[in-house]
Amino acid sequence: MDIQEFLTGFQDMRRMLVEINQSVSGKQMPALAPLEAVFNDILGLIKDTHAKVKSNPPPASPAA
Repeated sequence: MDIQEFLTGFQDMRRMLVEINQSVSGKQMPALAPLEAVFNDILGLIKDTHAKVKSNPPPASPAA
């Protein structure tokens, strides 16, 4: 699994959370709002880290 597949899966989980949240109550449930914020924060950290690693890759490790 590459980073793009992981990000897509993570975004799908977030989208499902939002859909479930809205279908259960017809509006945003306050109890799930912090969870959505956590998903957004984690997704942002993953994207930022991936961008930093991609622009400045670690040195290649010697062959075993």
